[in-house]
Amino acid sequence: MSDPRNEARREPFEFGKYQILEEIGRGGMGVVYKARQKDLDRPVAIKMILASHVASPEQVTRLQSEAQAAAQVNHPNIVGVIEIGSHNGQHFLVMEFIEGKSLAELLEEGSIGLRDCAGVVADVAHAVHELHEQGILHRDLKPSNILIDSDGRPFVTDFGLAHGLGEESANSDGGGRLIGTPGYMAPELVAGSSAACPKSDVYSLGAVLYEAATGKAPFGDDTPVDRLMNVIDKEPPPPRTLDRGVPVAVETVILACIARRPERRYETAAALSADLKCWLSGQPMEVVPPAGLHRLRRWIRRHPALGARLLGFGAFFAIALGFETQPYVGQVGALLGLWAAASVACEIVYSRRTARHAIRFVWASVDAILFTAIVLAGDGVNSALLLVYPLMVATAGFWSRVSLVVYVTFASMLSYGVLAYVDKSEDPDLHQHLIFYTVLLLSGLVVGMQVRRLRSLNRYLASSRLARF
Repeated sequence: MSDPRNEARREPFEFGKYQILEEIGRGGMGVVYKARQKDLDRPVAIKMILASHVASPEQVTRLQSEAQAAAQVNHPNIVGVIEIGSHNGQHFLVMEFIEGKSLAELLEEGSIGLRDCAGVVADVAHAVHELHEQGILHRDLKPSNILIDSDGRPFVTDFGLAHGLGEESANSDGGGRLIGTPGYMAPELVAGSSAACPKSDVYSLGAVLYEAATGKAPFGDDTPVDRLMNVIDKEPPPPRTLDRGVPVAVETVILACIARRPERRYETAAALSADLKCWLSGQPMEVVPPAGLHRLRRWIRRHPALGARLLGFGAFFAIALGFETQPYVGQVGALLGLWAAASVACEIVYSRRTARHAIRFVWASVDAILFTAIVLAGDGVNSALLLVYPLMVATAGFWSRVSLVVYVTFASMLSYGVLAYVDKSEDPDLHQHLIFYTVLLLSGLVVGMQVRRLRSLNRYLASSRLARF
Protein backbone atom coordinates (compact mmCIF):
# COMPACT_ATOMS: atom_id res chain seq x y z
CA MET A 1 0.00 0.00 0.00
CA SER A 2 1.29 3.49 -0.79
CA ASP A 3 2.08 5.84 2.06
CA PRO A 4 -0.52 8.63 2.23
CA ARG A 5 2.09 11.03 3.54
CA ASN A 6 3.77 10.90 0.14
CA GLU A 7 0.55 11.31 -1.87
CA ALA A 8 -0.01 15.08 -1.58
CA ARG A 9 0.14 15.58 -5.35
CA ARG A 10 -1.63 12.39 -6.57
CA GLU A 11 -5.22 11.42 -7.15
CA PRO A 12 -7.52 10.66 -4.16
CA PHE A 13 -7.02 7.15 -2.76
CA GLU A 14 -8.37 4.89 -0.05
CA PHE A 15 -7.20 4.81 3.58
CA GLY A 16 -9.41 2.41 5.49
CA LYS A 17 -12.93 3.84 5.60
CA TYR A 18 -11.60 7.23 4.48
CA GLN A 19 -10.66 8.63 1.11
CA ILE A 20 -7.61 10.91 1.27
CA LEU A 21 -8.20 14.00 -0.90
CA GLU A 22 -5.34 16.45 -0.34
CA GLU A 23 -2.71 17.66 2.14
CA ILE A 24 -3.79 20.79 4.01
CA GLY A 25 -1.11 21.19 6.67
CA ARG A 26 2.23 19.94 7.89
CA GLY A 27 4.14 20.48 11.13
CA GLY A 28 7.11 19.20 13.04
CA MET A 29 5.43 15.93 14.12
CA GLY A 30 2.48 15.35 11.81
CA VAL A 31 0.76 16.03 8.52
CA VAL A 32 -2.94 16.86 8.10
CA TYR A 33 -5.11 15.83 5.15
CA LYS A 34 -8.57 16.67 3.98
CA ALA A 35 -10.46 13.41 3.54
CA ARG A 36 -13.95 11.99 3.04
CA GLN A 37 -15.50 9.59 5.50
CA LYS A 38 -17.10 7.11 3.09
CA ASP A 39 -19.73 5.54 5.35
CA LEU A 40 -21.20 8.90 6.41
CA ASP A 41 -20.22 10.80 3.25
CA ARG A 42 -18.82 13.82 5.07
CA PRO A 43 -15.54 15.75 4.94
CA VAL A 44 -13.05 15.22 7.79
CA ALA A 45 -9.48 16.16 8.65
CA ILE A 46 -6.99 13.35 9.31
CA LYS A 47 -3.73 13.95 11.17
CA MET A 48 -0.96 11.35 10.84
CA ILE A 49 2.42 11.04 12.51
CA LEU A 50 5.31 11.69 10.16
CA ALA A 51 7.41 8.53 9.69
CA SER A 52 4.60 6.61 11.39
CA HIS A 53 6.17 3.19 10.77
CA VAL A 54 9.08 4.21 13.00
CA ALA A 55 7.14 6.55 15.28
CA SER A 56 8.48 6.72 18.81
CA PRO A 57 6.30 5.81 21.80
CA GLU A 58 6.44 9.48 22.81
CA GLN A 59 4.95 10.56 19.47
CA VAL A 60 2.14 8.02 19.68
CA THR A 61 1.43 9.09 23.27
CA ARG A 62 1.28 12.73 22.19
CA LEU A 63 -1.24 11.90 19.45
CA GLN A 64 -3.37 10.00 21.96
CA SER A 65 -3.10 12.84 24.47
CA GLU A 66 -4.16 15.31 21.79
CA ALA A 67 -7.28 13.28 21.07
CA GLN A 68 -8.13 12.92 24.76
CA ALA A 69 -7.66 16.63 25.48
CA ALA A 70 -9.85 17.76 22.58
CA ALA A 71 -12.51 15.16 23.34
CA GLN A 72 -12.89 16.25 26.99
CA VAL A 73 -14.35 19.63 26.04
CA ASN A 74 -17.53 20.16 24.05
CA HIS A 75 -17.36 23.79 22.95
CA PRO A 76 -18.56 25.47 19.73
CA ASN A 77 -15.12 27.02 19.21
CA ILE A 78 -13.07 23.86 19.64
CA VAL A 79 -12.50 21.41 16.78
CA GLY A 80 -14.13 18.11 17.70
CA VAL A 81 -12.41 14.73 17.61
CA ILE A 82 -14.11 11.90 15.71
CA GLU A 83 -11.75 8.95 15.95
CA ILE A 84 -8.22 7.88 16.80
CA GLY A 85 -6.65 4.69 15.57
CA SER A 86 -4.03 2.91 13.48
CA HIS A 87 -4.29 1.55 9.94
CA ASN A 88 -1.51 -0.66 8.54
CA GLY A 89 0.83 0.68 11.22
CA GLN A 90 0.04 4.33 10.47
CA HIS A 91 -1.31 6.15 13.52
CA PHE A 92 -3.98 8.74 12.79
CA LEU A 93 -6.43 11.14 14.40
CA VAL A 94 -9.70 12.13 12.70
CA MET A 95 -11.20 15.56 13.43
CA GLU A 96 -13.98 17.80 12.17
CA PHE A 97 -13.10 19.47 8.91
CA ILE A 98 -13.32 23.27 9.07
CA GLU A 99 -13.90 24.85 5.66
CA GLY A 100 -11.92 28.07 5.79
CA LYS A 101 -8.46 29.38 6.56
CA SER A 102 -6.21 29.71 9.58
CA LEU A 103 -5.81 33.05 11.31
CA ALA A 104 -2.14 32.99 10.23
CA GLU A 105 -3.20 32.88 6.57
CA LEU A 106 -5.68 35.72 7.04
CA LEU A 107 -3.09 37.88 8.81
CA GLU A 108 -0.55 37.20 6.09
CA GLU A 109 -3.09 38.14 3.42
CA GLY A 110 -4.12 41.23 5.34
CA SER A 111 -7.75 40.19 4.95
CA ILE A 112 -8.69 40.51 8.65
CA GLY A 113 -8.70 43.77 10.59
CA LEU A 114 -7.80 44.41 14.20
CA ARG A 115 -11.41 44.61 15.39
CA ASP A 116 -12.32 41.33 13.70
CA CYS A 117 -9.19 39.72 15.10
CA ALA A 118 -10.05 41.00 18.58
CA GLY A 119 -13.43 39.32 18.21
CA VAL A 120 -11.70 36.09 17.18
CA VAL A 121 -9.38 36.21 20.19
CA ALA A 122 -12.34 36.98 22.49
CA ASP A 123 -14.15 33.84 21.29
CA VAL A 124 -10.99 31.75 21.44
CA ALA A 125 -10.24 33.01 24.96
CA HIS A 126 -13.71 31.89 26.06
CA ALA A 127 -13.05 28.42 24.63
CA VAL A 128 -9.61 28.31 26.25
CA HIS A 129 -11.17 29.22 29.60
CA GLU A 130 -13.44 26.19 29.21
CA LEU A 131 -10.34 24.07 28.62
CA HIS A 132 -8.83 25.44 31.83
CA GLU A 133 -12.04 24.69 33.70
CA GLN A 134 -11.63 21.07 32.59
CA GLY A 135 -8.04 21.07 33.84
CA ILE A 136 -6.35 21.31 30.43
CA LEU A 137 -3.65 23.71 29.18
CA HIS A 138 -3.30 24.12 25.41
CA ARG A 139 0.35 25.39 25.46
CA ASP A 140 0.54 25.99 21.69
CA LEU A 141 -1.92 28.78 20.92
CA LYS A 142 -0.84 30.69 17.81
CA PRO A 143 -2.46 32.02 14.62
CA SER A 144 -1.84 28.81 12.65
CA ASN A 145 -3.74 26.82 15.31
CA ILE A 146 -6.83 29.03 15.08
CA LEU A 147 -9.09 28.15 12.16
CA ILE A 148 -11.74 30.55 10.81
CA ASP A 149 -14.69 29.01 8.95
CA SER A 150 -16.62 30.59 6.08
CA ASP A 151 -18.99 32.27 8.56
CA GLY A 152 -16.10 33.90 10.48
CA ARG A 153 -16.38 31.58 13.49
CA PRO A 154 -13.02 30.65 15.06
CA PHE A 155 -11.99 27.17 16.17
CA VAL A 156 -9.09 26.12 18.40
CA THR A 157 -7.20 23.14 17.02
CA ASP A 158 -3.94 21.17 17.44
CA PHE A 159 -3.87 19.86 21.01
CA GLY A 160 -0.56 18.07 20.49
CA LEU A 161 1.07 19.91 23.40
CA ALA A 162 -1.98 20.00 25.65
CA HIS A 163 -1.24 19.19 29.26
CA GLY A 164 -3.19 18.62 32.43
CA LEU A 165 -3.06 21.23 35.16
CA GLY A 166 -0.90 20.09 38.04
CA GLU A 167 0.84 17.38 36.03
CA GLU A 168 4.59 17.25 35.55
CA SER A 169 5.28 19.50 32.59
CA ALA A 170 7.83 18.73 29.89
CA ASN A 171 8.81 21.44 27.41
CA SER A 172 11.28 19.44 25.34
CA ASP A 173 11.13 16.21 23.40
CA GLY A 174 13.17 13.12 24.07
CA GLY A 175 16.11 14.62 22.19
CA GLY A 176 16.25 17.72 24.35
CA ARG A 177 14.79 20.00 21.68
CA LEU A 178 12.29 22.62 22.77
CA ILE A 179 8.75 21.78 21.72
CA GLY A 180 6.32 24.55 21.03
CA THR A 181 6.63 27.98 19.44
CA PRO A 182 8.68 30.40 21.56
CA GLY A 183 7.35 33.39 19.64
CA TYR A 184 4.01 32.73 21.34
CA MET A 185 5.06 30.77 24.43
CA ALA A 186 5.10 32.36 27.87
CA PRO A 187 8.58 33.02 29.34
CA GLU A 188 8.12 30.37 32.03
CA LEU A 189 7.56 27.73 29.33
CA VAL A 190 10.52 28.82 27.19
CA ALA A 191 12.72 28.73 30.30
CA GLY A 192 11.71 25.12 30.89
CA SER A 193 9.79 25.84 34.08
CA SER A 194 7.28 23.25 35.23
CA ALA A 195 5.07 26.04 36.61
CA ALA A 196 2.74 26.09 33.59
CA CYS A 197 -0.63 27.59 34.47
CA PRO A 198 -3.69 29.05 32.70
CA LYS A 199 -1.89 32.39 32.53
CA SER A 200 0.63 30.75 30.18
CA ASP A 201 -2.17 30.35 27.63
CA VAL A 202 -3.25 33.94 28.33
CA TYR A 203 0.24 35.06 27.30
CA SER A 204 -0.11 33.19 24.00
CA LEU A 205 -3.46 34.83 23.29
CA GLY A 206 -1.88 38.21 23.94
CA ALA A 207 0.93 37.35 21.52
CA VAL A 208 -1.66 36.48 18.86
CA LEU A 209 -3.37 39.85 19.39
CA TYR A 210 0.07 41.54 19.35
CA GLU A 211 0.70 40.12 15.87
CA ALA A 212 -2.72 41.25 14.70
CA ALA A 213 -1.99 44.79 15.93
CA THR A 214 1.62 45.14 14.73
CA GLY A 215 1.99 42.66 11.88
CA LYS A 216 4.49 40.45 13.70
CA ALA A 217 4.78 38.33 16.81
CA PRO A 218 6.71 39.60 19.86
CA PHE A 219 10.44 39.55 19.04
CA GLY A 220 9.48 38.47 15.53
CA ASP A 221 12.53 40.15 13.94
CA ASP A 222 15.07 38.36 16.13
CA THR A 223 17.17 35.33 15.25
CA PRO A 224 16.07 32.01 16.83
CA VAL A 225 18.59 32.13 19.71
CA ASP A 226 17.96 35.83 20.37
CA ARG A 227 14.23 35.17 20.37
CA LEU A 228 14.59 32.44 22.96
CA MET A 229 16.69 34.64 25.24
CA ASN A 230 14.59 37.77 24.72
CA VAL A 231 11.31 36.00 25.50
CA ILE A 232 12.82 35.00 28.84
CA ASP A 233 14.61 38.23 29.74
CA LYS A 234 13.06 41.19 27.92
CA GLU A 235 9.78 42.97 27.29
CA PRO A 236 8.65 43.33 23.66
CA PRO A 237 8.07 46.88 22.38
CA PRO A 238 4.56 48.16 23.16
CA PRO A 239 2.37 47.88 20.05
CA ARG A 240 1.94 51.65 19.74
CA THR A 241 5.69 52.16 19.40
CA LEU A 242 5.47 50.05 16.23
CA ASP A 243 2.12 51.37 14.97
CA ARG A 244 0.61 54.57 16.39
CA GLY A 245 -2.73 53.52 14.93
CA VAL A 246 -3.17 50.79 17.55
CA PRO A 247 -5.86 51.92 20.04
CA VAL A 248 -4.59 52.60 23.56
CA ALA A 249 -7.21 50.23 24.98
CA VAL A 250 -5.99 47.36 22.77
CA GLU A 251 -2.37 48.02 23.74
CA THR A 252 -3.38 47.96 27.41
CA VAL A 253 -5.07 44.57 26.92
CA ILE A 254 -2.05 43.16 25.07
CA LEU A 255 0.43 44.33 27.70
CA ALA A 256 -1.76 42.82 30.42
CA CYS A 257 -1.49 39.48 28.59
CA ILE A 258 2.22 39.39 27.72
CA ALA A 259 3.65 40.59 31.03
CA ARG A 260 6.76 38.56 31.87
CA ARG A 261 5.56 37.77 35.38
CA PRO A 262 2.37 35.65 35.45
CA GLU A 263 0.91 37.54 38.40
CA ARG A 264 0.75 40.70 36.26
CA ARG A 265 -1.36 39.01 33.56
CA TYR A 266 -5.12 38.53 33.39
CA GLU A 267 -6.29 36.17 36.07
CA THR A 268 -8.24 34.06 33.58
CA ALA A 269 -8.80 33.75 29.85
CA ALA A 270 -12.45 34.57 30.55
CA ALA A 271 -11.41 37.98 31.96
CA LEU A 272 -9.46 38.63 28.75
CA SER A 273 -12.48 37.63 26.66
CA ALA A 274 -14.76 39.92 28.68
CA ASP A 275 -12.46 42.95 28.26
CA LEU A 276 -12.16 42.44 24.50
CA LYS A 277 -15.95 42.19 24.17
CA CYS A 278 -16.29 45.39 26.25
CA TRP A 279 -13.91 47.18 23.91
CA LEU A 280 -15.73 45.94 20.84
CA SER A 281 -19.07 47.15 22.24
CA GLY A 282 -17.71 50.48 23.50
CA GLN A 283 -18.07 49.56 27.18
CA PRO A 284 -15.47 50.29 29.92
CA MET A 285 -12.88 47.57 30.44
CA GLU A 286 -11.66 46.17 33.76
CA VAL A 287 -7.95 46.28 32.90
CA VAL A 288 -6.02 49.46 33.77
CA PRO A 289 -2.71 50.77 32.38
CA PRO A 290 0.38 49.82 34.42
CA ALA A 291 1.71 52.22 37.04
CA GLY A 292 4.65 54.54 36.35
CA LEU A 293 7.31 52.44 38.09
CA HIS A 294 6.20 49.33 36.24
CA ARG A 295 6.36 51.21 32.93
CA LEU A 296 9.91 52.31 33.80
CA ARG A 297 10.97 48.71 34.47
CA ARG A 298 9.43 47.65 31.16
CA TRP A 299 11.27 50.43 29.36
CA ILE A 300 14.61 49.35 30.83
CA ARG A 301 13.95 45.75 29.79
CA ARG A 302 13.16 46.86 26.25
CA HIS A 303 16.25 49.09 26.07
CA PRO A 304 18.79 47.33 28.30
CA ALA A 305 21.88 48.86 26.69
CA LEU A 306 20.68 52.45 27.09
CA GLY A 307 18.96 51.83 30.42
CA ALA A 308 22.08 50.27 31.99
CA ARG A 309 24.21 53.18 30.81
CA LEU A 310 21.87 55.86 32.10
CA LEU A 311 21.57 54.17 35.48
CA GLY A 312 25.36 53.78 35.61
CA PHE A 313 25.90 57.43 34.70
CA GLY A 314 23.58 58.54 37.47
CA ALA A 315 25.21 56.30 40.08
CA PHE A 316 28.72 57.37 39.08
CA PHE A 317 27.85 61.06 39.19
CA ALA A 318 26.25 60.67 42.62
CA ILE A 319 29.43 59.01 43.93
CA ALA A 320 31.63 61.68 42.38
CA LEU A 321 29.43 64.41 43.83
CA GLY A 322 29.88 63.02 47.32
CA PHE A 323 33.60 62.23 47.36
CA GLU A 324 35.44 64.23 44.71
CA THR A 325 36.51 67.86 44.34
CA GLN A 326 34.31 70.42 42.65
CA PRO A 327 36.41 70.85 39.46
CA TYR A 328 36.49 67.10 38.89
CA VAL A 329 32.73 66.85 39.47
CA GLY A 330 32.14 69.54 36.87
CA GLN A 331 34.31 67.82 34.28
CA VAL A 332 32.75 64.41 34.94
CA GLY A 333 29.24 65.86 34.84
CA ALA A 334 29.89 67.43 31.44
CA LEU A 335 31.42 64.22 30.04
CA LEU A 336 28.60 62.07 31.43
CA GLY A 337 26.04 64.43 29.93
CA LEU A 338 27.74 64.18 26.55
CA TRP A 339 27.97 60.40 26.90
CA ALA A 340 24.26 60.14 27.80
CA ALA A 341 23.26 62.29 24.81
CA ALA A 342 25.43 60.19 22.47
CA SER A 343 23.94 56.98 23.90
CA VAL A 344 20.39 58.22 23.35
CA ALA A 345 21.27 59.11 19.75
CA CYS A 346 22.78 55.64 19.19
CA GLU A 347 19.70 53.96 20.68
CA ILE A 348 17.39 55.97 18.39
CA VAL A 349 19.37 54.97 15.30
CA TYR A 350 19.58 51.36 16.49
CA SER A 351 15.81 51.14 17.05
CA ARG A 352 15.17 52.15 13.43
CA ARG A 353 16.93 48.94 12.27
CA THR A 354 18.46 50.67 9.25
CA ALA A 355 22.12 50.56 10.29
CA ARG A 356 22.18 48.20 13.25
CA HIS A 357 25.51 46.58 12.39
CA ALA A 358 27.38 49.86 12.04
CA ILE A 359 25.77 51.59 15.02
CA ARG A 360 27.04 48.88 17.38
CA PHE A 361 30.63 49.79 16.49
CA VAL A 362 29.90 53.51 16.68
CA TRP A 363 28.37 53.08 20.14
CA ALA A 364 31.34 51.00 21.30
CA SER A 365 33.73 53.70 20.06
CA VAL A 366 31.76 56.40 21.91
CA ASP A 367 31.91 54.34 25.12
CA ALA A 368 35.67 53.83 24.86
CA ILE A 369 36.48 57.46 24.02
CA LEU A 370 34.31 59.15 26.63
CA PHE A 371 35.12 56.68 29.38
CA THR A 372 38.83 57.18 28.73
CA ALA A 373 38.30 60.95 28.95
CA ILE A 374 36.63 60.51 32.36
CA VAL A 375 39.52 58.37 33.62
CA LEU A 376 42.03 60.95 32.33
CA ALA A 377 40.18 63.65 34.28
CA GLY A 378 40.81 61.65 37.45
CA ASP A 379 43.66 59.35 38.48
CA GLY A 380 44.56 58.20 35.00
CA VAL A 381 46.29 54.84 34.73
CA ASN A 382 46.10 54.39 38.52
CA SER A 383 42.31 54.76 38.66
CA ALA A 384 40.22 51.95 40.12
CA LEU A 385 37.80 52.61 37.27
CA LEU A 386 40.06 50.65 34.92
CA LEU A 387 38.03 47.56 35.80
CA VAL A 388 35.30 49.00 33.56
CA TYR A 389 37.36 48.10 30.47
CA PRO A 390 37.03 44.31 30.97
CA LEU A 391 33.37 44.94 31.81
CA MET A 392 32.93 46.70 28.46
CA VAL A 393 34.42 43.65 26.73
CA ALA A 394 32.04 41.34 28.60
CA THR A 395 28.95 43.42 27.80
CA ALA A 396 29.92 43.49 24.10
CA GLY A 397 29.03 39.79 24.10
CA PHE A 398 25.36 40.65 24.62
CA TRP A 399 25.25 41.89 21.02
CA SER A 400 26.07 38.33 19.86
CA ARG A 401 28.73 39.47 17.38
CA VAL A 402 32.26 38.08 17.56
CA SER A 403 33.58 40.95 15.45
CA LEU A 404 32.20 43.46 17.97
CA VAL A 405 33.83 41.63 20.89
CA VAL A 406 37.17 41.73 19.05
CA TYR A 407 36.68 45.43 18.26
CA VAL A 408 35.84 46.37 21.87
CA THR A 409 38.79 44.32 23.17
CA PHE A 410 41.30 46.16 20.99
CA ALA A 411 39.55 49.51 21.56
CA SER A 412 39.96 48.95 25.31
CA MET A 413 43.61 48.02 24.86
CA LEU A 414 44.20 51.12 22.74
CA SER A 415 42.41 53.31 25.30
CA TYR A 416 44.53 51.89 28.11
CA GLY A 417 47.63 52.55 25.99
CA VAL A 418 46.57 56.20 25.70
CA LEU A 419 46.20 56.39 29.48
CA ALA A 420 49.63 54.85 29.99
CA TYR A 421 51.21 57.22 27.46
CA VAL A 422 49.87 60.42 29.05
CA ASP A 423 50.46 59.19 32.60
CA LYS A 424 52.70 61.63 34.47
CA SER A 425 54.47 58.96 36.48
CA GLU A 426 58.24 59.07 35.97
CA ASP A 427 58.63 55.37 36.66
CA PRO A 428 55.87 53.48 34.80
CA ASP A 429 54.97 50.08 36.16
CA LEU A 430 55.43 47.86 33.10
CA HIS A 431 54.41 44.82 35.12
CA GLN A 432 51.03 46.42 35.85
CA HIS A 433 50.52 47.26 32.18
CA LEU A 434 51.35 43.71 31.07
CA ILE A 435 48.91 42.21 33.57
CA PHE A 436 46.12 44.52 32.48
CA TYR A 437 46.67 43.82 28.79
CA THR A 438 46.58 40.08 29.56
CA VAL A 439 43.29 40.49 31.43
CA LEU A 440 41.77 42.34 28.47
CA LEU A 441 42.96 39.73 25.98
CA LEU A 442 41.69 36.83 28.07
CA SER A 443 38.36 38.59 28.58
CA GLY A 444 37.98 39.07 24.83
CA LEU A 445 38.98 35.47 24.14
CA VAL A 446 36.50 33.95 26.61
CA VAL A 447 33.60 36.21 25.60
CA GLY A 448 34.36 35.72 21.90
CA MET A 449 34.34 31.93 22.26
CA GLN A 450 30.98 32.00 24.04
CA VAL A 451 29.47 34.26 21.38
CA ARG A 452 30.83 31.99 18.65
CA ARG A 453 29.12 29.02 20.30
CA LEU A 454 25.82 30.93 20.40
CA ARG A 455 26.19 31.89 16.75
CA SER A 456 26.74 28.25 15.82
CA LEU A 457 23.65 27.27 17.79
CA ASN A 458 21.72 30.02 16.05
CA ARG A 459 22.70 28.69 12.61
CA TYR A 460 21.61 25.22 13.66
CA LEU A 461 18.24 26.43 14.86
CA ALA A 462 17.76 28.55 11.74
CA SER A 463 18.18 25.46 9.57
CA SER A 464 16.03 23.17 11.72
CA ARG A 465 12.32 22.93 12.43
CA LEU A 466 12.74 25.25 15.42
CA ALA A 467 13.42 28.10 12.97
CA ARG A 468 9.66 28.31 12.37
CA PHE A 469 9.04 30.16 15.66
